[in-house]
Amino acid sequence: MTKKLEEIQKRHAQIKSLITSQEIFNQTQLVKVLKQKGIKATQATLSRDLNELGVVRIPTANGLVYKLSATGEENTLQKRIPVVHRALQYFLTEKTIWKFSALLPETTRLL
Repeated sequence: MTKKLEEIQKRHAQIKSLITSQEIFNQTQLVKVLKQKGIKATQATLSRDLNELGVVRIPTANGLVYKLSATGEENTLQKRIPVVHRALQYFLTEKTIWKFSALLPETTRLL
């Protein structure tokens, strides 16, 4: 196993442990808590980690907190399908089809 993969797995395990044992309200707080535990991570890295782990924000009496989704680690592709579906719905409306169909002859000429 590569060192980078080991670091990711260690960070993921620590994130899971933290969000199940205490209320984490935002990524800034999570960065600070991880740093205290000797794990350096940027906000961008945490954003990817939270997505990969299937972490969601749940409303509580104290505000929104991070929690593992009911399925635990969620397949990233499964999470993207609704986004792709909404995009297709947008592009397949009559008005949009009409706009793209006007470009079709020009587009096919370029192929």
